[in-house]
Amino acid sequence: SGQPSLNALRGAGLINVGVLIVRYFGGIKLGTGGLVRAYSGAVNEAINEAIKDGGVMKFEIKNEIKFFTPFSLMSRFEHCFATKNLSEFERDFNDLGAIWSVNLNEAEFAELFKFCKEFEASEFKFLALPLGSKALFIY
Repeated sequence: SGQPSLNALRGAGLINVGVLIVRYFGGIKLGTGGLVRAYSGAVNEAINEAIKDGGVMKFEIKNEIKFFTPFSLMSRFEHCFATKNLSEFERDFNDLGAIWSVNLNEAEFAELFKFCKEFEASEFKFLALPLGSKALFIY
């Protein structure tokens, strides 16, 4: 049951998932090919039901980005995050401003980077960037 089930999971492009299969009777009548079809068919049916019910989430690579904004820029960044629906972020405040921590995919980071370019002359600073962002710094 293992290999046909694993092949069905791989075929659907799923990661971080497991399948439990319980067989209640032999399988002599089905034969080897019949068992393979039964196992992979059961897994495919479970996958399709999970997708239909919204139980499968798309995996997306996100990188943690950290940056500092002085208090004078706080409202501009809050507005930017609100308009781009980036609601999941953390901020740690100090006496000069805030250190933001946010997980972004590549496209979201490119948009944020573009937005931040107008604040290069201010006290805004990137503190941690994704590895692939080096190309953005070449003018």
